[in-house]
Amino acid sequence: MKQSQNLCWSNDFAISDLVLNRKDKRSGKRPPPSRNPFLNFLRDFRKCNRNLGGSQLMKMGAELWRRMNEAQKLLYFELAKNAPKKQQQRGRKRKKRSRKRRVSLQELAQQLHKHEKRLEKLEDTPKHTKSLPKNCKEVQERGNKLSGIYRIKPEQSPEAFMVVCDMETRGGGWTYFLNRYDGSQDFYLKWPQYKNGFGNLAGEFWLGLDHLHYLTGHEVNELLIQLVDFNMTKAHAHYSFFSVASENEGYALKVLSGYSGDAGDSFSYHGGAMFSTKDTDHDQDSGNCATFHGEDCIEY
Repeated sequence: MKQSQNLCWSNDFAISDLVLNRKDKRSGKRPPPSRNPFLNFLRDFRKCNRNLGGSQLMKMGAELWRRMNEAQKLLYFELAKNAPKKQQQRGRKRKKRSRKRRVSLQELAQQLHKHEKRLEKLEDTPKHTKSLPKNCKEVQERGNKLSGIYRIKPEQSPEAFMVVCDMETRGGGWTYFLNRYDGSQDFYLKWPQYKNGFGNLAGEFWLGLDHLHYLTGHEVNELLIQLVDFNMTKAHAHYSFFSVASENEGYALKVLSGYSGDAGDSFSYHGGAMFSTKDTDHDQDSGNCATFHGEDCIEY
């Protein structure tokens, strides 16, 4: 029995060899049978079987099973041991790539900031601001046919500012000063916000009472109000004459007349009225619409 066992385990291969020699490290290929200790062991085991009885075969099979289990465990632990190293290597590579990307993004951001500063300086020069269009109608007259965001400078405005121009509705040339459609912007704000403007020109916004005054206070303008409900039912109100006074006059509606449309004339009544917010009440009523109705009210 001892001699048979020696014959059966004459190769006495190390389980670590079985694991580490799964593939040749240099070529990445599996080693040939003559160099594979596991295959050599199986070959010797077959030779040994010829001289063993049934009970001996059962014992040898159990021993083989035990060694196979040990090999599987060692393989598992070997993989588990190497996994963190590989993850660390991948992590280091990812961090290195991330650092390079961050540096590139920072450089691009710095370059963009420099270009923006140069552009602002250029646009703030008297020569350049004089060449800017006064409103969206003039933007259109200069050959711009696409709706979008443009930089303008009304004659009385101390500075240029960005506006959304509609070049499609009713012949185009319209300047958006209010856009609400999804509730993403809070409109229940105070006087300074309504004076200077708020929101995002690419979404919901209020252009600002100062800008509205500079756009409308010194020449004749039209006002178009477009309404769309959740069922996509549309209505509009059009006024032929529209003008907003300065802050000293409470941004009053100086001129509002010439109504047409299918939304109903609910604005002419407010001609001459001053603007109100939740912290500044200019209306003639005992209460304050801006407080009573919350953000659903832009009060004149």
